[in-house]
Amino acid sequence: MKHNIFYFIILISHILFFKSIAQHQPAHDFKPHHSISLVLSHATVFNGLNTEGKRQVINLPAWGIDYNYQFKPKWSLGIHTDIIIEKFVVEKQGETGTEAALERSYPIAPAIVAMYKINHHWSGLLGAGIEFEKTENFFLNRLGIEYALEMPNEWEFLASFNYDIKWNAYDTYILGVGVAKQF
Repeated sequence: MKHNIFYFIILISHILFFKSIAQHQPAHDFKPHHSISLVLSHATVFNGLNTEGKRQVINLPAWGIDYNYQFKPKWSLGIHTDIIIEKFVVEKQGETGTEAALERSYPIAPAIVAMYKINHHWSGLLGAGIEFEKTENFFLNRLGIEYALEMPNEWEFLASFNYDIKWNAYDTYILGVGVAKQF
């Protein structure tokens, strides 16, 4: 798991490097605006459990519904909600290590995020929220990157990668593609 965090940090550092050589849009064209997006996602849980109770990687379908308000040319705030649309069992990680099997049923994970626009297409995000589920809720931190490709009439095509750290529980990688409408 620590190797995965290391690779994520390397990826972010490369993106920040490319920011220094990328072209960017002039700030005088900017107008504050809202956007809402629908994202079809794929969630991966590395400490899932199969029906025999053995540890395995679990891949799960998910949806993302994101709202953002871009108030500066490079900054926006938003609420990003991920909804895993399947039941699954994970190995819960507690303060003292592995604790027990934990069944999750259609968890919903909204997070308040701050986004920084690295260049014309790439943004990085950082936020905090709660994963809600009927048996137990978990505080989470969300790190992510997003690539946005502008289309006509204030539409955007999105590709995103998020890493959710659920404290004293389990972590999730979420890879998604979607569309956003600015207004």
